Amino acid sequence: MIEIRIADLTDPAVRALVEYHKEDVYDYSPAESVFALDWSEFEGPGVTLWAAHADDEVAGDAALRDLGDGSGEVKCMRTHWSFLRQGIGRRLLNAITDEAQKRGYHSLRLETGAAPFFLPAIRLYESFGFREGPPYGHYPDDGFLRFFHLELKNEKDLKTKASASLEKFAVDASLASTRQQASNYPEPFASQMSQRCKQPLGDGFGLSAFGVNRTTLLPGGVSALHHRHSHQDEFVYVLEGRPTLHIGTDAIVLAPGMCAGFAANGLPHHLSNETDEPVVYLEVGNRHSADTVDYPHDDLVARKTADGWLFTNKAGQPYPMARTADAEDSLAK
Repeated sequence: MIEIRIADLTDPAVRALVEYHKEDVYDYSPAESVFALDWSEFEGPGVTLWAAHADDEVAGDAALRDLGDGSGEVKCMRTHWSFLRQGIGRRLLNAITDEAQKRGYHSLRLETGAAPFFLPAIRLYESFGFREGPPYGHYPDDGFLRFFHLELKNEKDLKTKASASLEKFAVDASLASTRQQASNYPEPFASQMSQRCKQPLGDGFGLSAFGVNRTTLLPGGVSALHHRHSHQDEFVYVLEGRPTLHIGTDAIVLAPGMCAGFAANGLPHHLSNETDEPVVYLEVGNRHSADTVDYPHDDLVARKTADGWLFTNKAGQPYPMARTADAEDSLAK
């Protein structure tokens, strides 16, 4: 279980990861182009540090600095090497954007390195809507830095956050909160979904007959294991990027504006992102109390129960931690 919370600055593991981050970036950028924060800046005003905790281990950290002009700056994004490709950075960035909106910031900014080492982080920022732009503040335009900006629509002024009260009748889907549970699957399957991010949309309006998610697949990500439902119809509509649809034994590259539907008991299917850019799509599925899910390529079966999804192998033996009740998602993924 990953928990994101304000970092305890007296925790040696937190400080060690911050110091490692600062030292590591010198391997990829010249010293005059490194602007990592000193530890004393975390202890002073204007900077808030979050840490991702996996039981007793610090899995990652990230900071938000108040720039004093109604905007904030993302700093010190780092995932511990033992927890790479598990969605840690995405959860930390989601915590920062949530806090920035609560504070009423009009934008978030960040600077990062231009070396190939920084590309995975840049793809994460772009999947959140950050767009590359000009330098800001005191940073030099020296060719070793890249600058990204995210315009925010805060809850107080525009009331667009999907996780806010049900009084809202329309929201900006891109600002919806990320589902905290990265996947309903048990291991060893859940970790295969580390490059996928779901933003539940329908539940904030009280919809109960079907679920709707805005889903982002980072490069190398997959939408689900190859699967088919017994009672659930599914539909996807591509918003950004070019995912590959795997259906039965065929593969089809989709483009923005294309859609696909999967009737219950039809061909098994899933999407994959085999490109270098994020893929964003809407997925819709009805909710049926008798639904089961078959995974022809994996030793896994999912069955809907009153308590949530129950996952077993094909011999009927439950996986450890195999039952999950997820009110935000009708899909066994």
